[in-house]
Formats: sequence, C-alpha cells, structure tokens
Amino acid sequence: MSLEEATDRTRSVLSDVLKCRQLAINELGAELAQAVAGNLPSAPRRAWDSEGPYAKAQSLGEGVTHFCLRILTLERVVCFANREGKKLSFVLLKEWLGGKPSHVNAEVARAELARRYLRCYGPSSRADLAAWMGIASGDATSWWQEIED
Repeated sequence: MSLEEATDRTRSVLSDVLKCRQLAINELGAELAQAVAGNLPSAPRRAWDSEGPYAKAQSLGEGVTHFCLRILTLERVVCFANREGKKLSFVLLKEWLGGKPSHVNAEVARAELARRYLRCYGPSSRADLAAWMGIASGDATSWWQEIED
C-alpha cells in the first residue's frame, strides 16, 4: 500500500472515528487502524494487523496511521486540542474551529507566534526563539524581523 493510499484510507474513516471526540495519538491510531482494517482484503489485512517495527505490540496499521495523522494535520483535517496531563489530543479541525479555517497571511502568523513566545519567555533573543522552535538561528530571522520594532 502506498503512503497516498494509506492516507486516503485513514482520511476516509477519520471523521467517523473522531467525530465529537478528542483522542490521544495511541488511542486514535488504534481506532483508525481497526477502522481501516475493516475495509481491507484478507492478505493486506494480515500485514496491516501484524506487529509493526515502530513500537512493541503496535500493529503495522497503527504505526502507519500515526504517520498519516501528521499528513492530515498538514492538510488541515485534524489539529491538536488542549493538552490534558501529559497527553496531547487530536480533534477534527472543522469542529475545533467551528468551520473551515480562513487563510492567514504568513507574515501575520509569524509575528503572532513570535509575540506569544515573547509574552511567555521574554526578554529573549532571535537565537532563543530559534532554539524554542527547533530551527537554526538564521532561519528565525524572518520571524524575528516581524516583531523587531
């Protein structure tokens, strides 16, 4: 199964699994893998249900759905909800935001993120912002320039 097919299959069951719920990655991955498995022919299903290489006692299908969730996050289908304890939950983006999100200007979004960072961690520097974001200091220049004044 290609990544595109796995993502399409995950997308096709995602709303039914996650509708009106918030689920952490392990619970969501297990439920998605089970839902996808129900639509697979017997030979691919055996491989899907077999133990995968990603985590002990985790099926291959569950590991694959974890990757697909990251793609679906980038596609703005799901997003993270509020953290409860140590677990970060996924939700359907349209439910979380009350509809389809509008386009946001990249410069405006960078400036807002940098301002929020400074509210929590300021005073700070461009290098500190870069470290917090997990990027090289030079890569944070455009972010920092948005708020430098």
